Amino acid sequence: MRCLDMIHERRFKDDEELLEIIKRLFIPGYEQVRHHFDEAIEAGILEPNTSHGYPHMNQIKDILAWLQSEHG
Repeated sequence: MRCLDMIHERRFKDDEELLEIIKRLFIPGYEQVRHHFDEAIEAGILEPNTSHGYPHMNQIKDILAWLQSEHG
């Protein structure tokens, strides 16, 4: 409810900040992978065929699996 109130009060600096919060709260696995996109691209795990920061669910699952195999 607090987040909705912040939207109502227009407290976010820009739409990207709000979109990032929504992704972090509602997209399964996004929170765990969001700092690893560039690293996953370099490792060949993520094909950069979407807008940066907007991977498909199957790509999030691939990154999660890769992170688990890399970091134990």
